[in-house]
Amino acid sequence: MGPSRTALFVAAIVLAGPSLAAFPGCGVDGGTDSGADADAVADADAVADVDVGGDADAVADAEADGDSEFGAIVGFAQAEYAEDLALVGSHALVACKTNGVVVFDISDATAPAPVTTVDVGGEAWDLVIDGERAFVAARTAGLVVLDVSDPASPSIAGTFTPLDGSGVAFGVDAIALDGATVYVGGGNGANGFVAALDASDPAAIGQTAVSEAVTGEAATSLGAANDHVFFGGANGHLVVLDSSLAAVGSYFNPGTAGHEPWGLGITIDGDRLFYSDWGAGLVMLDISTPSAPSEVDVYTTADGIYDSAIARNVVIAGTSHDRVAVVANSQGGLAVVDVTDTTLAELALLDIVPEGELADGPHGVAIDAARSLAVIADNMAQTITIVRIAD
Repeated sequence: MGPSRTALFVAAIVLAGPSLAAFPGCGVDGGTDSGADADAVADADAVADVDVGGDADAVADAEADGDSEFGAIVGFAQAEYAEDLALVGSHALVACKTNGVVVFDISDATAPAPVTTVDVGGEAWDLVIDGERAFVAARTAGLVVLDVSDPASPSIAGTFTPLDGSGVAFGVDAIALDGATVYVGGGNGANGFVAALDASDPAAIGQTAVSEAVTGEAATSLGAANDHVFFGGANGHLVVLDSSLAAVGSYFNPGTAGHEPWGLGITIDGDRLFYSDWGAGLVMLDISTPSAPSEVDVYTTADGIYDSAIARNVVIAGTSHDRVAVVANSQGGLAVVDVTDTTLAELALLDIVPEGELADGPHGVAIDAARSLAVIADNMAQTITIVRIAD
C-alpha cells in the first residue's frame, strides 16, 4: 500500500553530491510517486515524456527483448512489496520499503536480475532520479541521497532528517524535483508543513525555512513545476504552494462510493498535471495557472489508481498516438490511456499477472522509451514486471 494517512510535511531543497556502501539482496514492502520540472518531465515516482515505437532500429531492439506483441509481459523478477521505481540507463532502482533500494539489471528485459541492495536506514517509499543522484524518501531515516554514477553500485552521498515547525523530526514519504530544488514530504501525525532545505552539498544538508501548509493530512505524493509545488494528501486534497511556500490553491474530488480519496501519484507534462487519486481515478488538471488547477477530464476504473507515466508517439494496433498515459491500476492491472489536451480515453486494460503469481497490483510505473517498455513495481505480485507498450 501507499504511505500512512497521518499529517503532511514537505521540504524544499537544492542539490549535489558523492558516497557509503551497497548490500546485495532483494525484498520489501511499499511507497509512492512524485513529479518534476514542466520542461524536463521527470519521475516516479514518476514522470516520463518519451518517444515510443515507430523507429525501425528501436523496434528491432524491442523484438530482441522477448515478446514484441503490445501488452505482452516481456519479463519479471521477484521484488517483495515493490512500491516505486526509476530507471538509470539499463538499471531499475526499486523502492522496497524495509529492504531499502533494490537495483535490477534490465539490459535483458526477458530476465531482469537483482544486482545489489542499498540499506537506506529506513523504509524506502519513493525515489526520484536527477542525473547521477537518486533522492530516496526513507521515512524515519528522512531524505537519503544516493550517488548513482555507477547505477550497478550506488553509494550513499548524504542524509537529512527534516524538522517540523516545532523542531520535531518527521518521516519522509514523497519527493519531487523542480530544477535545482528537491521537495520532500511526509507527516508528523497532526499537521503538515513546508520547509526549505539546502542540499547543494549532500554531505551537509541544511534546513533554511519551514511554514505550515496543511493540517491533519500527510503527503502521499508530490510534484513540482514553474516555481510551484503540488502535493497530494492522504485524504485526497491536492494543495498548491508558491515559491514562498505559501498555499495558494487547491483541488479536491470526493471520488466514487467505496473508493475513498487518496492522492497517490502526481505526473506533470507541460501544463497538464495527472493526479492519481485512489478514489477519483486519473484526474487530468490544467495547471497553466498553477494557483488555480482546473479539472479537464477524469479516467475512472473499478480499481484504485496509484501512479502514471507519460509516453509519446506510441503506435498501438497500427495507430499512432501522440501521447498516452501508462497507468498503475492497482488490482486492475495496467491501463493505457490516450491523452489529448481535453480528453482521457482508454485504449487497453492489460492483465499483467506474472506466470506463477495469483494477482497483480502495480503501484509504480517507469518508461523505457528506447525499447517501448513499461517497467512496473508490482506490490501485490511482489515483482518488477516489464510490459510491451507499443506494437
